[in-house]
Amino acid sequence: MPLSLAKRIAPGLFGKFLILMIGAGFLISMLLGLYWRHVAQPQFRGDFHGHIEYYQQLMANELGDPPDRRRAEDIASRLNMGLKFENSSAPNAGWQTKMFPQGYEEKQVNHIRKGQLLAAVKIPSGRLLFSMRMRGEIEGIHGVAMGAIVVAVLFLAWLVSRRLLKGVRELRAGMAAIESGRLDYRLDTKGTDELTGLKRSFNSMTANLESMLRDRDRLLADVSHELRSPLTRLKVALEFNKDKKSAKTLRAEIAGMQTIIAALLDTERLATSSAEDTIDVSAILQSICREKKIPFTKNKSAPTVKGSAEKLRIVLRNLFENALKHGARPVTAELYTETGQLVIRIADAGAGITEAEKEKIFLPFYRTPGTTKTGYGLGLYMAKKIIESMRGTIAVAQSAAGTTIEIRLRTA
Repeated sequence: MPLSLAKRIAPGLFGKFLILMIGAGFLISMLLGLYWRHVAQPQFRGDFHGHIEYYQQLMANELGDPPDRRRAEDIASRLNMGLKFENSSAPNAGWQTKMFPQGYEEKQVNHIRKGQLLAAVKIPSGRLLFSMRMRGEIEGIHGVAMGAIVVAVLFLAWLVSRRLLKGVRELRAGMAAIESGRLDYRLDTKGTDELTGLKRSFNSMTANLESMLRDRDRLLADVSHELRSPLTRLKVALEFNKDKKSAKTLRAEIAGMQTIIAALLDTERLATSSAEDTIDVSAILQSICREKKIPFTKNKSAPTVKGSAEKLRIVLRNLFENALKHGARPVTAELYTETGQLVIRIADAGAGITEAEKEKIFLPFYRTPGTTKTGYGLGLYMAKKIIESMRGTIAVAQSAAGTTIEIRLRTA
């Protein structure tokens, strides 16, 4: 059986809990049955047979010798049992009541077989046989009733398990909310069991995360303000600088610092934005490829993904500009689906990237050796942060020549 199929048909937590209860019930029933059969029943049968033999002897004395058939019919009807008289001197003079089994074997006498006790009492004129049904045959209506009882008990057990594991579902919903960026989500903490304690820990964790992110955003805003203000004052001061050459150099450095600050702030803003839309990735790719005159291929029905269209457009535009600037034409774009994921591949025909640099290119301020000093090494860092915020992955893929960047996003 394929692993993916096994995962699909495997029961969830509630199903496993119910299977555990059914298995425990079956094991308890089997062990009790074995104990009854091999320990308790032999002792019970010994005591029971002694009582039955005494009871049969009393009935034989009451019926007389030879037994009175009319009285035997009356007793057999009232007690739901069968009686048979075997005359030792005249076999044809014997008789039996209606409920006595038609055929029997001698080895069955004085034993319980298939729920019936067949016993014999010797009297001077022959032998008196008693047939008592210890348990009736299970008829169809009884089978249906027992099945209904089993189903009702299992349904009740399922309801109880859902009630007991309600906290697990709430925690799952909470994790999904946190994954989507809703750090203000809180769980109900009424109760005293272990899951309630876990929910309290979850609420404490999300509160701490929310506080940390709020403090970080405040720090970024403060740093942005504190850095931009002196840079602006420097630019104003340079306007009064009579040394035109040094002023031009300083303006270029200040502009670079402002670009880096803006890029870092934009990266954090885009990576932490919680707004989610249904994105038509094919339409965004077609638009950018048409603008930059890049060939684009896709499968017939590319599904949508959840996330921010603004974020994805920034990432794709950045990747295409990197391919055109640092690689070589032809630059191609491909869109297809694979195992529930939407895959975007952007390839160029440049010199390629060494194995040692495949992870480094996503670090901030990293530029591959030999490239021009244009840019600040923040483009791929921003792309990685944004794609990870959309619960996707971005990496350098294997290619015959040049560089291929592969993005994988979960389909909506």
